[in-house]
Amino acid sequence: MRSRGGVRVLSSVRYCLVAFFFFPLIIYCTWRGGYWPLAYVLFTFNMYVLVDNCTPPLTSVQATRVAPLNNAFLFLQIPLAMALFAVYFLKIRLATHGGAPVTLLGLTIAPFGSRAQILAAGFAVGFHSGSNVVVAHELMHRHAHFWKVCSRILLVMTGDAQFQEAHLYGHHSGVGTLGDPASARRGESFYKFLLRSTAGQWKEAYLFESRRLRSRRGAGRILANRVLRGNVVSLALLVGVAWFFGPLALAGYLLIATVTKTVLESVNYIQHYGLTREPGSKIEARHSWECDARGSSMYLFNLTRHAEHHSVPRRPFWELQIQPEAHRLPHGYMLAIVVALFPRLWFRYMDRMLGPLPANAPLQHSGA
Repeated sequence: MRSRGGVRVLSSVRYCLVAFFFFPLIIYCTWRGGYWPLAYVLFTFNMYVLVDNCTPPLTSVQATRVAPLNNAFLFLQIPLAMALFAVYFLKIRLATHGGAPVTLLGLTIAPFGSRAQILAAGFAVGFHSGSNVVVAHELMHRHAHFWKVCSRILLVMTGDAQFQEAHLYGHHSGVGTLGDPASARRGESFYKFLLRSTAGQWKEAYLFESRRLRSRRGAGRILANRVLRGNVVSLALLVGVAWFFGPLALAGYLLIATVTKTVLESVNYIQHYGLTREPGSKIEARHSWECDARGSSMYLFNLTRHAEHHSVPRRPFWELQIQPEAHRLPHGYMLAIVVALFPRLWFRYMDRMLGPLPANAPLQHSGA
Protein backbone atom coordinates (compact mmCIF):
# COMPACT_ATOMS: atom_id res chain seq x y z
CA MET A 1 0.00 0.00 0.00
CA ARG A 2 2.81 2.40 0.86
CA SER A 3 4.61 1.88 -2.46
CA ARG A 4 1.35 2.17 -4.38
CA GLY A 5 0.53 5.40 -2.56
CA GLY A 6 4.03 6.68 -3.33
CA VAL A 7 3.51 6.01 -7.03
CA ARG A 8 0.25 7.93 -6.93
CA VAL A 9 1.86 10.91 -5.24
CA LEU A 10 4.75 10.94 -7.70
CA SER A 11 2.39 10.67 -10.67
CA SER A 12 0.52 13.70 -9.36
CA VAL A 13 3.66 15.82 -9.14
CA ARG A 14 3.57 16.67 -12.84
CA TYR A 15 0.37 18.64 -12.26
CA CYS A 16 2.08 20.86 -9.68
CA LEU A 17 4.29 22.45 -12.33
CA VAL A 18 1.87 25.30 -13.01
CA ALA A 19 1.58 26.28 -9.35
CA PHE A 20 5.13 25.60 -8.18
CA PHE A 21 7.24 26.35 -11.24
CA PHE A 22 5.50 28.37 -13.95
CA PHE A 23 3.66 30.76 -11.64
CA PRO A 24 6.79 31.66 -9.65
CA LEU A 25 8.64 32.02 -12.96
CA ILE A 26 6.12 34.42 -14.57
CA ILE A 27 5.89 36.42 -11.31
CA TYR A 28 9.68 36.65 -11.21
CA CYS A 29 9.90 37.70 -14.88
CA THR A 30 7.19 40.32 -14.41
CA TRP A 31 8.96 41.60 -11.28
CA ARG A 32 12.24 41.84 -13.20
CA GLY A 33 10.51 43.86 -15.92
CA GLY A 34 12.26 44.69 -19.18
CA TYR A 35 11.53 41.96 -21.70
CA TRP A 36 11.89 39.09 -19.27
CA PRO A 37 8.13 38.36 -19.54
CA LEU A 38 8.48 37.73 -23.29
CA ALA A 39 11.37 35.41 -22.54
CA TYR A 40 8.98 33.54 -20.24
CA VAL A 41 6.49 33.07 -23.09
CA LEU A 42 9.17 31.77 -25.45
CA PHE A 43 10.63 29.46 -22.83
CA THR A 44 7.26 28.04 -21.76
CA PHE A 45 5.99 27.43 -25.26
CA ASN A 46 9.20 25.84 -26.51
CA MET A 47 9.56 23.67 -23.43
CA TYR A 48 6.09 22.19 -23.84
CA VAL A 49 6.48 21.67 -27.58
CA LEU A 50 9.77 19.91 -26.85
CA VAL A 51 8.21 17.69 -24.16
CA ASP A 52 5.19 17.00 -26.38
CA ASN A 53 7.28 15.81 -29.31
CA CYS A 54 10.43 14.37 -27.73
CA THR A 55 9.04 12.22 -24.92
CA PRO A 56 7.02 8.98 -25.12
CA PRO A 57 3.26 9.57 -25.45
CA LEU A 58 0.85 8.89 -22.61
CA THR A 59 -0.65 5.63 -23.79
CA SER A 60 -1.99 4.48 -20.43
CA VAL A 61 -3.74 6.07 -17.46
CA GLN A 62 -1.43 6.48 -14.49
CA ALA A 63 -2.57 6.23 -10.90
CA THR A 64 -3.12 9.84 -9.84
CA ARG A 65 -5.98 9.44 -7.40
CA VAL A 66 -4.64 11.76 -4.72
CA ALA A 67 -7.62 14.11 -4.70
CA PRO A 68 -6.51 16.51 -1.90
CA LEU A 69 -3.12 17.01 -3.55
CA ASN A 70 -4.54 17.61 -7.02
CA ASN A 71 -7.25 19.91 -5.65
CA ALA A 72 -4.61 21.92 -3.80
CA PHE A 73 -2.79 22.55 -7.09
CA LEU A 74 -6.04 23.90 -8.52
CA PHE A 75 -6.91 26.10 -5.54
CA LEU A 76 -3.45 27.71 -5.52
CA GLN A 77 -4.33 29.22 -8.89
CA ILE A 78 -6.37 31.95 -7.16
CA PRO A 79 -3.78 33.48 -4.75
CA LEU A 80 -1.00 33.07 -7.30
CA ALA A 81 -3.02 34.79 -10.04
CA MET A 82 -3.78 37.63 -7.63
CA ALA A 83 -0.09 37.97 -6.77
CA LEU A 84 0.85 38.11 -10.46
CA PHE A 85 -1.74 40.80 -11.18
CA ALA A 86 -0.62 42.80 -8.13
CA VAL A 87 3.03 42.86 -9.22
CA TYR A 88 2.11 43.82 -12.78
CA PHE A 89 -0.24 46.67 -11.85
CA LEU A 90 1.98 48.01 -9.09
CA LYS A 91 4.90 48.32 -11.52
CA ILE A 92 2.61 50.21 -13.91
CA ARG A 93 1.51 52.59 -11.15
CA LEU A 94 5.13 53.30 -10.25
CA ALA A 95 5.97 53.94 -13.92
CA THR A 96 2.94 56.19 -14.43
CA HIS A 97 3.63 58.33 -11.37
CA GLY A 98 7.39 58.40 -11.83
CA GLY A 99 7.81 56.74 -8.48
CA ALA A 100 10.94 55.25 -7.00
CA PRO A 101 11.12 51.49 -6.30
CA VAL A 102 9.09 50.37 -3.31
CA THR A 103 9.64 47.52 -0.89
CA LEU A 104 6.67 45.26 -0.29
CA LEU A 105 6.91 42.19 1.96
CA GLY A 106 10.68 42.40 1.68
CA LEU A 107 10.59 42.55 -2.12
CA THR A 108 11.78 45.65 -3.97
CA ILE A 109 9.51 46.46 -6.92
CA ALA A 110 10.75 48.87 -9.57
CA PRO A 111 8.64 50.59 -12.28
CA PHE A 112 8.49 49.41 -15.86
CA GLY A 113 11.00 51.24 -18.05
CA SER A 114 8.69 51.99 -20.99
CA ARG A 115 5.21 51.50 -22.42
CA ALA A 116 6.58 48.79 -24.69
CA GLN A 117 7.66 46.86 -21.62
CA ILE A 118 4.19 47.29 -20.09
CA LEU A 119 2.62 45.84 -23.23
CA ALA A 120 5.15 43.00 -23.40
CA ALA A 121 4.47 42.06 -19.77
CA GLY A 122 0.69 42.37 -20.32
CA PHE A 123 0.92 39.93 -23.23
CA ALA A 124 2.92 37.47 -21.11
CA VAL A 125 0.54 37.75 -18.15
CA GLY A 126 -2.41 37.19 -20.50
CA PHE A 127 -0.69 34.19 -22.06
CA HIS A 128 -0.09 32.63 -18.65
CA SER A 129 -3.60 33.56 -17.46
CA GLY A 130 -4.94 31.06 -19.96
CA SER A 131 -4.22 28.61 -17.14
CA ASN A 132 -6.85 30.52 -15.09
CA VAL A 133 -9.50 29.41 -17.57
CA VAL A 134 -8.18 25.83 -17.67
CA VAL A 135 -8.49 25.58 -13.88
CA ALA A 136 -11.85 27.39 -13.90
CA HIS A 137 -13.09 24.90 -16.50
CA GLU A 138 -12.13 21.98 -14.27
CA LEU A 139 -13.77 23.50 -11.18
CA MET A 140 -17.03 24.59 -12.81
CA HIS A 141 -17.89 20.92 -13.38
CA ARG A 142 -17.68 20.08 -9.67
CA HIS A 143 -20.78 19.43 -7.55
CA ALA A 144 -19.59 21.48 -4.57
CA HIS A 145 -20.64 25.13 -4.54
CA PHE A 146 -17.22 26.13 -3.17
CA TRP A 147 -15.44 24.97 -6.31
CA LYS A 148 -17.94 26.69 -8.57
CA VAL A 149 -17.29 29.96 -6.71
CA CYS A 150 -13.54 29.46 -7.16
CA SER A 151 -14.19 28.95 -10.87
CA ARG A 152 -16.16 32.21 -11.08
CA ILE A 153 -13.41 34.14 -9.28
CA LEU A 154 -10.86 33.04 -11.88
CA LEU A 155 -13.20 33.87 -14.77
CA VAL A 156 -14.15 37.27 -13.34
CA MET A 157 -10.45 38.15 -13.01
CA THR A 158 -9.97 37.66 -16.75
CA GLY A 159 -13.26 39.30 -17.79
CA ASP A 160 -14.91 36.10 -19.02
CA ALA A 161 -17.64 35.66 -16.41
CA GLN A 162 -20.22 34.29 -18.84
CA PHE A 163 -18.06 31.33 -19.88
CA GLN A 164 -19.37 29.08 -17.09
CA GLU A 165 -23.01 29.23 -18.21
CA ALA A 166 -22.19 29.09 -21.93
CA HIS A 167 -19.92 26.10 -21.46
CA LEU A 168 -22.01 24.05 -19.03
CA TYR A 169 -25.42 24.54 -20.63
CA GLY A 170 -24.51 25.30 -24.23
CA HIS A 171 -21.32 23.61 -25.36
CA HIS A 172 -21.84 20.34 -23.49
CA SER A 173 -25.25 19.77 -25.03
CA GLY A 174 -24.62 21.22 -28.49
CA VAL A 175 -21.04 20.15 -29.22
CA GLY A 176 -20.42 19.45 -32.89
CA THR A 177 -23.69 20.97 -34.11
CA LEU A 178 -24.46 24.18 -35.98
CA GLY A 179 -26.09 25.54 -32.85
CA ASP A 180 -22.89 25.44 -30.80
CA PRO A 181 -20.75 28.58 -31.20
CA ALA A 182 -17.81 26.84 -29.47
CA SER A 183 -17.51 24.11 -32.14
CA ALA A 184 -15.26 25.14 -35.03
CA ARG A 185 -16.51 24.36 -38.51
CA ARG A 186 -14.36 22.81 -41.19
CA GLY A 187 -12.89 25.49 -43.43
CA GLU A 188 -13.46 28.20 -40.79
CA SER A 189 -10.36 30.15 -39.87
CA PHE A 190 -9.45 30.69 -36.26
CA TYR A 191 -10.06 34.44 -36.59
CA LYS A 192 -13.63 34.02 -37.83
CA PHE A 193 -14.21 31.40 -35.16
CA LEU A 194 -12.86 33.71 -32.45
CA LEU A 195 -15.44 36.39 -33.27
CA ARG A 196 -18.32 33.96 -33.79
CA SER A 197 -17.59 31.91 -30.68
CA THR A 198 -17.10 34.93 -28.41
CA ALA A 199 -20.31 36.65 -29.52
CA GLY A 200 -22.27 33.40 -29.55
CA GLN A 201 -21.25 32.38 -26.04
CA TRP A 202 -22.14 35.79 -24.62
CA LYS A 203 -25.57 35.53 -26.23
CA GLU A 204 -26.02 31.93 -25.05
CA ALA A 205 -25.05 32.71 -21.46
CA TYR A 206 -27.57 35.54 -21.10
CA LEU A 207 -30.24 33.45 -22.82
CA PHE A 208 -29.74 30.53 -20.42
CA GLU A 209 -29.90 32.80 -17.40
CA SER A 210 -33.06 34.49 -18.71
CA ARG A 211 -34.71 31.11 -19.08
CA ARG A 212 -33.60 29.99 -15.63
CA LEU A 213 -35.00 33.15 -14.04
CA ARG A 214 -38.15 33.58 -16.13
CA SER A 215 -40.39 32.88 -13.13
CA ARG A 216 -38.85 35.74 -11.12
CA ARG A 217 -39.85 39.37 -11.35
CA GLY A 218 -38.37 42.76 -10.58
CA ALA A 219 -35.04 43.39 -8.92
CA GLY A 220 -34.81 39.80 -7.70
CA ARG A 221 -34.46 38.59 -11.28
CA ILE A 222 -31.60 41.00 -11.95
CA LEU A 223 -29.77 40.25 -8.69
CA ALA A 224 -30.02 36.48 -9.25
CA ASN A 225 -28.53 36.66 -12.75
CA ARG A 226 -25.14 34.98 -12.37
CA VAL A 227 -23.83 36.18 -15.73
CA LEU A 228 -24.82 39.78 -15.06
CA ARG A 229 -23.33 39.68 -11.55
CA GLY A 230 -20.06 38.30 -12.86
CA ASN A 231 -19.75 40.90 -15.58
CA VAL A 232 -20.60 43.71 -13.14
CA VAL A 233 -17.78 42.51 -10.88
CA SER A 234 -15.42 42.36 -13.87
CA LEU A 235 -16.41 45.91 -14.78
CA ALA A 236 -15.86 47.02 -11.19
CA LEU A 237 -12.37 45.51 -11.33
CA LEU A 238 -11.64 47.46 -14.50
CA VAL A 239 -12.82 50.69 -12.89
CA GLY A 240 -10.84 49.96 -9.73
CA VAL A 241 -7.66 49.25 -11.69
CA ALA A 242 -8.08 52.45 -13.71
CA TRP A 243 -8.75 54.54 -10.59
CA PHE A 244 -5.97 53.20 -8.39
CA PHE A 245 -3.24 52.20 -10.88
CA GLY A 246 -3.97 54.61 -13.74
CA PRO A 247 -5.09 54.53 -17.41
CA LEU A 248 -2.06 52.53 -18.53
CA ALA A 249 -3.02 49.81 -16.05
CA LEU A 250 -6.52 49.78 -17.55
CA ALA A 251 -5.00 49.26 -20.99
CA GLY A 252 -2.83 46.49 -19.54
CA TYR A 253 -5.86 44.81 -17.98
CA LEU A 254 -7.75 44.90 -21.29
CA LEU A 255 -4.70 43.43 -23.03
CA ILE A 256 -4.51 40.61 -20.47
CA ALA A 257 -8.22 39.84 -20.90
CA THR A 258 -7.92 39.87 -24.70
CA VAL A 259 -4.90 37.57 -24.79
CA THR A 260 -6.45 35.19 -22.25
CA LYS A 261 -9.68 35.01 -24.25
CA THR A 262 -7.70 34.35 -27.42
CA VAL A 263 -5.83 31.51 -25.73
CA LEU A 264 -9.13 30.02 -24.51
CA GLU A 265 -10.78 30.20 -27.91
CA SER A 266 -7.72 28.73 -29.62
CA VAL A 267 -8.14 25.66 -27.42
CA ASN A 268 -11.87 25.57 -28.19
CA TYR A 269 -11.02 25.85 -31.87
CA ILE A 270 -8.76 22.82 -32.04
CA GLN A 271 -10.80 20.59 -29.71
CA HIS A 272 -13.71 20.03 -32.12
CA TYR A 273 -12.54 21.47 -35.42
CA GLY A 274 -14.40 19.97 -38.38
CA LEU A 275 -16.14 17.24 -36.35
CA THR A 276 -19.89 17.06 -36.89
CA ARG A 277 -22.85 15.69 -34.95
CA GLU A 278 -26.55 15.65 -35.70
CA PRO A 279 -28.58 17.59 -33.09
CA GLY A 280 -30.07 15.21 -30.54
CA SER A 281 -27.70 12.35 -31.36
CA LYS A 282 -25.39 10.81 -28.77
CA ILE A 283 -22.11 12.60 -28.05
CA GLU A 284 -19.34 10.13 -28.81
CA ALA A 285 -15.54 10.06 -28.56
CA ARG A 286 -15.25 10.72 -32.31
CA HIS A 287 -16.69 14.22 -31.80
CA SER A 288 -13.50 15.47 -30.07
CA TRP A 289 -9.82 15.90 -30.81
CA GLU A 290 -7.49 14.80 -28.07
CA CYS A 291 -3.80 13.94 -27.86
CA ASP A 292 -1.37 11.79 -25.92
CA ALA A 293 1.33 14.46 -25.55
CA ARG A 294 2.82 14.72 -22.07
CA GLY A 295 3.56 18.43 -22.06
CA SER A 296 0.07 19.48 -23.11
CA SER A 297 -1.41 17.08 -20.56
CA MET A 298 0.63 18.54 -17.70
CA TYR A 299 0.02 22.19 -18.52
CA LEU A 300 -3.69 21.78 -19.33
CA PHE A 301 -4.57 19.46 -16.45
CA ASN A 302 -5.51 16.58 -18.76
CA LEU A 303 -7.81 18.73 -20.88
CA THR A 304 -6.17 16.76 -23.67
CA ARG A 305 -8.42 13.83 -22.62
CA HIS A 306 -11.31 15.78 -24.05
CA ALA A 307 -13.39 12.92 -25.43
CA GLU A 308 -14.12 11.36 -22.05
CA HIS A 309 -14.58 14.79 -20.51
CA HIS A 310 -17.61 15.19 -22.79
CA SER A 311 -18.85 11.70 -21.91
CA VAL A 312 -18.41 12.17 -18.14
CA PRO A 313 -18.11 15.95 -17.52
CA ARG A 314 -17.92 15.68 -13.73
CA ARG A 315 -15.03 13.21 -13.72
CA PRO A 316 -11.93 14.88 -12.15
CA PHE A 317 -9.10 15.59 -14.56
CA TRP A 318 -6.77 13.02 -12.99
CA GLU A 319 -9.26 10.18 -13.63
CA LEU A 320 -9.95 10.86 -17.31
CA GLN A 321 -9.37 7.81 -19.49
CA ILE A 322 -7.89 7.51 -22.96
CA GLN A 323 -10.51 7.07 -25.67
CA PRO A 324 -9.09 5.17 -28.68
CA GLU A 325 -12.07 6.20 -30.85
CA ALA A 326 -11.32 9.91 -30.49
CA HIS A 327 -9.49 11.83 -33.20
CA ARG A 328 -5.88 12.48 -32.25
CA LEU A 329 -3.64 15.50 -32.72
CA PRO A 330 -0.21 14.05 -33.50
CA HIS A 331 1.96 16.91 -32.20
CA GLY A 332 0.17 18.18 -29.09
CA TYR A 333 -2.12 21.11 -28.32
CA MET A 334 0.65 23.70 -28.07
CA LEU A 335 1.92 23.27 -31.60
CA ALA A 336 -1.63 22.94 -32.95
CA ILE A 337 -2.53 26.33 -31.44
CA VAL A 338 0.33 28.01 -33.31
CA VAL A 339 -0.52 26.27 -36.60
CA ALA A 340 -4.14 27.44 -36.19
CA LEU A 341 -2.93 31.05 -36.39
CA PHE A 342 -2.06 30.44 -40.06
CA PRO A 343 -5.31 29.39 -41.76
CA ARG A 344 -3.90 27.95 -45.00
CA LEU A 345 -1.34 25.89 -43.10
CA TRP A 346 -3.99 24.79 -40.61
CA PHE A 347 -6.40 23.63 -43.31
CA ARG A 348 -3.70 21.54 -44.97
CA TYR A 349 -2.64 20.15 -41.60
CA MET A 350 -6.16 19.15 -40.53
CA ASP A 351 -7.80 18.20 -43.84
CA ARG A 352 -5.24 15.44 -44.25
CA MET A 353 -6.45 13.88 -40.98
CA LEU A 354 -10.15 14.61 -41.50
CA GLY A 355 -10.22 13.06 -44.96
CA PRO A 356 -12.58 14.01 -47.82
CA LEU A 357 -15.44 16.31 -46.91
CA PRO A 358 -18.85 14.59 -47.26
CA ALA A 359 -21.18 16.31 -49.71
CA ASN A 360 -23.87 16.80 -47.04
CA ALA A 361 -21.55 17.87 -44.19
CA PRO A 362 -23.62 20.24 -41.98
CA LEU A 363 -20.64 22.23 -40.71
CA GLN A 364 -19.00 23.02 -44.04
CA HIS A 365 -17.87 26.62 -44.03
CA SER A 366 -17.54 28.83 -47.09
CA GLY A 367 -14.02 30.19 -47.21
CA ALA A 368 -11.43 31.02 -44.59
